[in-house]
Amino acid sequence: MMIKQVSVEVGSGDFGTSMLSALKKLEDAACIKLSRIEKLLLAEVGTVEQLLSILVDAPVSVDVVRQEDVGKVIEREVNIRKVYSDEILLTAKSIINVDVLPDGVVCDIRAKRLGIGSVIMKHRLETFRRIVEIGCYYNNDESKYGKGEDEDEDEDEERGLRIYRLYSIFYVGTEAFRIREEFRSSVIRRLASFI
Repeated sequence: MMIKQVSVEVGSGDFGTSMLSALKKLEDAACIKLSRIEKLLLAEVGTVEQLLSILVDAPVSVDVVRQEDVGKVIEREVNIRKVYSDEILLTAKSIINVDVLPDGVVCDIRAKRLGIGSVIMKHRLETFRRIVEIGCYYNNDESKYGKGEDEDEDEDEERGLRIYRLYSIFYVGTEAFRIREEFRSSVIRRLASFI
């Protein structure tokens, strides 16, 4: 079965129960079975840079692909990859409310040298993260992963599966960041095989 996109809202009640329920709804609606690593990545509320570093057992780098000031926000797109590797572990798109943040934080974001999680840690901002939505879709544009002769159609579909989460980071009670992070299921599952 080929799905276009399935998304599930994450409730605001007891976080553990709400997230477990949302993960189950996503699996049922998309007819997929998420690995524990995929569930962990969708549910974690710390810094994804740190978690990915632990999973790949190496530092990761944040490459800013696009960043633009648009009115009172910064729109930013990044790729996170293992240092000295071209393999992208995560892609993210962020909308950053600069009016809410201290000048030093905004300056570091505009400098494009650090990921958002690292900037927050560097400035010791007290923040709250709320996962709003989790979901998945199949990306049919996987031409750089050419299909081998011994691969079947199911493996080809799996290779194109993307899981994502949409979350907000609040600073002093106001939404300062809105972030959508996407993970390639094939990369995550390969990483899980090393654990």
